[in-house]
Amino acid sequence: MKLFAFEIAGEMMGFEAGYVYRVLEGLRVTPVCFTPSGYMGLVYHRGEIFDVVDLAGLLEAHEPDAADKKRFVIVRWSNRKMVIAVGTIAGLLWLQGDEENDTCYTEDGRPVRILAPDWIWNKLTGQFYGPVQV
Repeated sequence: MKLFAFEIAGEMMGFEAGYVYRVLEGLRVTPVCFTPSGYMGLVYHRGEIFDVVDLAGLLEAHEPDAADKKRFVIVRWSNRKMVIAVGTIAGLLWLQGDEENDTCYTEDGRPVRILAPDWIWNKLTGQFYGPVQV
């Protein structure tokens, strides 16, 4: 399995590399009011509008706020797309493991948590947000 790997709050994570469309730096994100934690806002890039998700915020990982050091990964799957803000990018990893498991291990034994874009989107949209609960 080929994974696009990155690190958030000391934990190695990754997506299947086929989901990754582009990696960007220095995007100007427009905040949107009354959105769930982890949702940074919207970004306009090359004629398209993308939702931007801060994965550390969504996973409630205690990572120092270094917005200027974030990398933005455009992922596409099915008929959907989003931008995911991550910290340190490790690169591509070729790992042995079954695709039904949510964790694989590097050659040196370090665990890599495998995330799917659908899981991230469902976690984001399943959160409570807004000033009052309906």
